[in-house]
Amino acid sequence: MDAVLRLLAYPRETIDVGLNFPASIPTVVKISKRSISMKKPHFRALVALALTTFTPLMAKEAPAEDSPAWLNKYLNLAPTDQKKFDGHFMKAIRLFGQKRILESLNEIAEAEKIQKEYPGTLNLKGMCYVEFRDFKSARENFVAALALSPKDGNIIFNIAELDFVTKNWVSCEKNLNQALLLTNENEMQVTRLIEFKLLLAKIKLNKTEEVETLSKKYGIDDDSPFHYYAEAAMAYEREDREKAGEWLRICRRVFRKSGLLAPWQATLIEYGHIPSVYGGDLEDPSALTPPAP
Repeated sequence: MDAVLRLLAYPRETIDVGLNFPASIPTVVKISKRSISMKKPHFRALVALALTTFTPLMAKEAPAEDSPAWLNKYLNLAPTDQKKFDGHFMKAIRLFGQKRILESLNEIAEAEKIQKEYPGTLNLKGMCYVEFRDFKSARENFVAALALSPKDGNIIFNIAELDFVTKNWVSCEKNLNQALLLTNENEMQVTRLIEFKLLLAKIKLNKTEEVETLSKKYGIDDDSPFHYYAEAAMAYEREDREKAGEWLRICRRVFRKSGLLAPWQATLIEYGHIPSVYGGDLEDPSALTPPAP
């Protein structure tokens, strides 16, 4: 599955969604494509094919009066149940990162025996169904997660991603715009990727003027791949595959950080500009090389 998905929780220092979490709600866990290192997590993650993930941690403080019901329920669990829930959820995320999807679903099911209504598990379950291309079940779980955490731009992003891969462009544009508004502006790589997806959606919707404006929004001095991928996308639309390949090769020379380009490449694959190689690396070299004259 080449879709780009996000699983997010709220570190206490980055609460931008209108929720009031107690100070014991923790910070970050990072999961790379091949290795996992865990610090203090709640359930925050960016999952492309390279992953950045946050998971639950036992909370010891009393819930705040204005905390959402699902969080209150979690904080009121017995310590042993919290520990079990956290263990199952963290293992589910780890298994998902290893593409062991059925096993991840089994761990989610064990966590749900302790607490069923939890946006993180519902969101992760939706991501598992996306891997199986079961978009109906994926959407049901994303919508359920969003009902519990309605200002979570990352769940909205996942719904937009479903719209993207199923070519529902009107809904995709709407949800991407909403996700963009709810995404922390400090997450530049994420916001730029959302804007790139918006560009592609607008192309499909024949919004010519908006496409022209958005495609030129950032230049080569921007610290993201947006400019290069926007130029490549516009070249593909002109059926100039040689020029598109040239822009993508330049981008690879500029951005050498491992995994950075994976979600951008996945976006072009899902859009249909680049063929997917089953079981291969997202950044398939043949996709970046223009055809021989």
